Amino acid sequence: MKNLFKIIIALAVVLACSLSIFADEVSSDGGTADTDLTYTINSTYTVIIPETISVGTSDSLITQIQASYNLPEGDTLNVNITDGIDANGDITLNNTSGGTDTLTTSLYYGVAPGTTITSAATLAASFSSGLESSYVSDTTKVISVKGVTITGKQAGIYSGTITFTVSID
Repeated sequence: MKNLFKIIIALAVVLACSLSIFADEVSSDGGTADTDLTYTINSTYTVIIPETISVGTSDSLITQIQASYNLPEGDTLNVNITDGIDANGDITLNNTSGGTDTLTTSLYYGVAPGTTITSAATLAASFSSGLESSYVSDTTKVISVKGVTITGKQAGIYSGTITFTVSID
């Protein structure tokens, strides 16, 4: 079995070495040929999304989502909220201290009370093609958090998660 494998590898090497690749053929005296040179710079980006958002009893403003990027013309870097918000726009915070109570909050576009973000897969930020080496904010997508009501709720630490997904479209 090992010998068969060695023979196959040897044949593959011989075949690979015998292949010729031509940019262009020249068959006459004084003829010319052109060769194109190419180099690809892949899209790159870094997006800053708040790791933790402290929710209060009054509405608060989230720091805008920021990005540095290098995108080809026509591409857009999008940041979407893809999980953690129900169809009504509610985000549930569960009591992680062992209690059964929950708190509910929402996200708004703009300064609360703005337009409620009501479902998953909602655009949170968008950045146009080009080269931006410093971190910039999507000034059209400021997001605020609705304050929670704590009356009648058990003491504890309440926590929930929303998921942001970054894509180039």
